[in-house]
Amino acid sequence: MGATGVASESLFRVPYYLNNFETLLNSVMEDETNKKLFNKEDLHIITVYQNLSDGAKKLYIRMFTRKLHWIPQNKLKYPEIGENLNPFLQELAAAALIDCDEQLTDLEEVLKALAAADIKTLAKSYHIAPSISQKGQLVPELLKKSQQSTLATMLGSSDGGVAKSMLARAKKYLNGIYKLKHAPRGVFVRVMMLFSLVNTLVDEDKGTGGQGQLFQMLMVNMGKLVYPAYTIEKVHHIFQDREDLIRFENALQLESDLLHCIDRGNWEQAYVVFKSIEKEWTLLTANSLIAEWNQKLPSFLRCYTATSVIHRLLCSSVEILQRRKDYTAAVDLLQTLLSETLYNSSHRGYLWERLALNLDAHMKQPLESLEAVKNGLTDKFVRVGHRYALYLRAESICQRAKLKLQHRLEEFHHEVVRKTPQVSIEGRVLHQGVSTNGTRFLTEESYVDGNSEDMTVVGVEEYVLGYYKKNGFPSGIHAEGSVVSTLFALFFWDILFMDMPDAFHSPFQALPLDLHSDMFYDRRKHLIEERLAKLEKSSVQELQVQAEETWTSQYGVVCACINWDRISLDSIKELLSCIGGEVLSGLIGRYARCPRHTRSGFPDLTLWNVDTGALKICEVKGPGDRLSHKQILWIDYLLSLGVDAEVCHVKAVAAKKLKPSQQ
Repeated sequence: MGATGVASESLFRVPYYLNNFETLLNSVMEDETNKKLFNKEDLHIITVYQNLSDGAKKLYIRMFTRKLHWIPQNKLKYPEIGENLNPFLQELAAAALIDCDEQLTDLEEVLKALAAADIKTLAKSYHIAPSISQKGQLVPELLKKSQQSTLATMLGSSDGGVAKSMLARAKKYLNGIYKLKHAPRGVFVRVMMLFSLVNTLVDEDKGTGGQGQLFQMLMVNMGKLVYPAYTIEKVHHIFQDREDLIRFENALQLESDLLHCIDRGNWEQAYVVFKSIEKEWTLLTANSLIAEWNQKLPSFLRCYTATSVIHRLLCSSVEILQRRKDYTAAVDLLQTLLSETLYNSSHRGYLWERLALNLDAHMKQPLESLEAVKNGLTDKFVRVGHRYALYLRAESICQRAKLKLQHRLEEFHHEVVRKTPQVSIEGRVLHQGVSTNGTRFLTEESYVDGNSEDMTVVGVEEYVLGYYKKNGFPSGIHAEGSVVSTLFALFFWDILFMDMPDAFHSPFQALPLDLHSDMFYDRRKHLIEERLAKLEKSSVQELQVQAEETWTSQYGVVCACINWDRISLDSIKELLSCIGGEVLSGLIGRYARCPRHTRSGFPDLTLWNVDTGALKICEVKGPGDRLSHKQILWIDYLLSLGVDAEVCHVKAVAAKKLKPSQQ
């Protein structure tokens, strides 16, 4: 037997998903604080599951991790459970955990469940035009046909007409079809949510009701994933009762629905989902008991409440209204969201910035926009890039000659931002369809050789890396902010995963729950500042030893701040020899004090020369690209530390025609 066969046999012998599912279930139900989140009916469903045969349990879990759709029996094939699944399907049906053919009465669902060949045959019998051959086109055509009146229905017959006969004919193509019952499935989805809030996602169309956690546990069982060592210390209970948990589940489903629409550019349907979100917001905010409970939670746990999720979705919905050019509604929504200070404080900078933009650019109300800027700049939760963007908006308005508002600029303040050093180089590009993924540049080696078969094209960042390699910086990495977060993890690992109330609620966390909130720094301020002071005074050799100790002891452990494969330990040690303690402390300090707002915007390239000790941090901009506000402020901060930082603009020039290769 080959290696693949052995692996498959081993997988079938060991029902990892059954063991993991039951470990999750037992872990959640043994926690006394979770008991109040399940009623008698929920507990009965769990008992029913526990009394199933192993085969039925395995089949239920397999179906649980699939899309919440009707599944034809011929699509249910799990040899590790058995060649004949009928007994287990019957057991699940008798236990009221799945629906069968008899419960399938929706014509559209039946049509979607049919195989492509069967739906073509059915369409032919209803005289659908042969030119329509795709299943996605045939389903709506058949549904239209089902709505047509027959002579019998016109004469008052109530036999259901075309739709009823089509349903009966379509179901004949299905030799058994099954679907998980919604209510029991919901119980197990909520169990999964409670086990691992960090990885919470509910998506019925993708079946993401828990397979993420099951897969994580499998990887841990196989030794492929190792999570950091930390202590789970739950002080606050996030959900006050069962209804609270269900509200959170429903909010996550709305989030999934909205993201589906936005990702696909379906803005009309996104607007429909937005209206549902808006109604949910009205219901939630009208309930004073919900607000009272949420207010007692630490801010970093509040994001796991239904109201916080809905608030976040409304923030995302501003773009939907702007795309509809309904700027009045967008402004009203922004003002509503800003009037609520309990949820998502980290979004307030974005909201103030959007409000000022809409009032100024779209509604032509510069004075109102200035007021929004003024209020935004005094909001303690408006940080970094958003704060700078607001100031620039005020500067732009006040400097418009026709408005005569120059005197008002003194009302607004932002720290002076240094002028960004700029470098410009040229890069040769081909325009014969070499790549559709942005501008691609010919390496200098390709151009010198001139052989079209040996041509190498690279992205703009790789092209600039090559440029600096020839100009004093033989070592470099295109890693953006992961350089800073990696250094942070290496020198702050013990603080990152130290014992802290409510920081860890699950065995599978790659970060403390408060990392991206103000409370991360506030709760560890003394330790963080003490560590930064120590780093500042450390020698290069001491820094290298500390980094190597963490790297050696923690290598491969899952941590959101570090990708172990992106940069080597040798490169880290070389980089440290060029950074030194003072600059390292400054770099990590900015990140540690405000990870949420400084994790992005760090320049693309980190370059060094271990022989000369030179360090350069460079943001790369290709044709038509410009610096973001966060990038400008990161470069400004680097300059304040004495770091050689700059932006490199790459101008695209057409390459001469390459010589054909010699045969």
